[in-house]
Amino acid sequence: MGFKNSDKKYGIMAQLFHWGMFVNFVVIYSVAIQMTDLPDSDEKFALYGLHKALGVLALFLVMLRLSWKMMNPAPQTLEADESALVKKAAHLMHIVLYCLMFVVPMSGMAMSMSGGYPIRFFDLFTVPSIIDKNKDIAGIMHEVHEIAGWALLALVVGHIAAALWHGVVKKDRVLKAMLPVNSKA
Repeated sequence: MGFKNSDKKYGIMAQLFHWGMFVNFVVIYSVAIQMTDLPDSDEKFALYGLHKALGVLALFLVMLRLSWKMMNPAPQTLEADESALVKKAAHLMHIVLYCLMFVVPMSGMAMSMSGGYPIRFFDLFTVPSIIDKNKDIAGIMHEVHEIAGWALLALVVGHIAAALWHGVVKKDRVLKAMLPVNSKA
């Protein structure tokens, strides 16, 4: 398996971005579920800090991932005889996934900044605030973050279901193309 994508398989970099984003996604959502159920405490605020830092990391990773994707075209994984509707649905799902991978962390950052709360990146640095404290904006960004977050979760579940459909039911090369194993896609 090469560094770059081939015509039938994703390369190491694309796979690292894909699976790294997935692991980050699982941790971010796990932390979000934990933190929202806790009463105000040091533990809750530590989880909020971790959630914010992972959100900044997610935004950074999706920017790198999209840059890599633009320089390194994706392989053609769908079979030639796949219906036009399935191909269009897959393409649209990927576009919306990328949009939400930007909207969710950016709205979370805007919510924190306009709420007057700092965003620390793993105690390495504080993200400079570019939004003045504004309760109304913070409220709007909270709603955007929550709705976009649930939408992203739903699309990720749909993405996983589609990948499993291709890998387990259809047994085509779609899932194999992104697996970090040395198989012929």
